[in-house]
Amino acid sequence: MPDLSRGLVRVADTPSPASPRTTRARDRARSGRPRGLRSSFLSAPNAQGPSSAPEKETPWKLILFGALAVYAILIVLFNRKQVEVSFVFFSAQISLLVLILLCVGIGFAAGYLFDQIRTRRRRPSA
Repeated sequence: MPDLSRGLVRVADTPSPASPRTTRARDRARSGRPRGLRSSFLSAPNAQGPSSAPEKETPWKLILFGALAVYAILIVLFNRKQVEVSFVFFSAQISLLVLILLCVGIGFAAGYLFDQIRTRRRRPSA
């Protein structure tokens, strides 16, 4: 019988392709650096000049909050006129913005109540 172990490479001896996450974890373990610190903070300045500043992330939450605040102010400014509203049993002269907020509130309340009714129907009786 021929010797098959000659010329064959064991699977354990071959380098396996590592994912970037595994490679980074291995490099971090070799460097001895804490996980939370970035290498740009710990590296010495280059011979050509100082190291580049770390990239700043865009504050998307702050931008979204600012855009929503501007939008809310515009809604208030454009819906300032008074309108006559009939509430079936009585009528009133109210701001259009108050009417919009009242309709939104009634919609939330109706959605909450219908959700409560739906969950009670789904629950089995004990």
